[in-house]
Amino acid sequence: MFKRVTLHQARRPRGPTFVSYSYDDGAGLQRLKDLAIPDCELRPFPPISVSPSQMVSNELLSAINACASFIFINTLSSRGSRWVVLETDYARRIGKRVYSFEPDSGTLRRDRAKAMDLPVFPCYSRNDASQVQEVLSLMKNERYFDVFMDAEEILPGGDFASQIESGLCRRLERGGYAVFFLTINAVRSIWVQREIEHVVSTFPEQVLPILVGEALLPKELTNRQALRIHRLSESELDMRDIDDVIVWLYWLIQSHRLKVAV
Repeated sequence: MFKRVTLHQARRPRGPTFVSYSYDDGAGLQRLKDLAIPDCELRPFPPISVSPSQMVSNELLSAINACASFIFINTLSSRGSRWVVLETDYARRIGKRVYSFEPDSGTLRRDRAKAMDLPVFPCYSRNDASQVQEVLSLMKNERYFDVFMDAEEILPGGDFASQIESGLCRRLERGGYAVFFLTINAVRSIWVQREIEHVVSTFPEQVLPILVGEALLPKELTNRQALRIHRLSESELDMRDIDDVIVWLYWLIQSHRLKVAV
């Protein structure tokens, strides 16, 4: 028998309320609707498609921003959803009233967890700097990653190699990821190869290879699951693939922290 849960009026979600859930959790969403929370307009986000030059996450985050409250369905399926991780973190980050709903018990409670720390250390060929830095700028300024940017963090006159190493260790010791943007230029780069070897030996569980265009994995990473960003042209990348990289990083960073905490 499904139990109706009553929240104190001052504590319950009110007004337009974004609902974050795995699409496998349709029954959980229906149970949430069955609560018929007074003065609360539930807004589950429907599946959408966008063109290669657009990002699904832009639509999602705009919809969250337009709501007064946020509820995530707290099930195994939704906790394993990369998109639910991104959406929930964004809601916490921008100060929305966030709630957790557990369909099995019918429990709706206020969630007061903090937004995640999202450290990322990128590695790429200098021949690809312009295009990769556009992606990194988006990650830093629009998706809240703490990205190592050498132009900002390497001091003039300092030891270049030691500052790079310091930036890498600071971020990965905080539970972040090393992200390798593997173009044909990067795969041929001795410097990138050395960084791959170093990171794989030092932080083997915190490596995300990104194949760009037609590049193939170098031998040091052949046992790794890689993501791919397709090229639309020499100067344009598929923004849907960049979205995929972003949501995977949110999920990987959270999963690594949970694993370490056990």
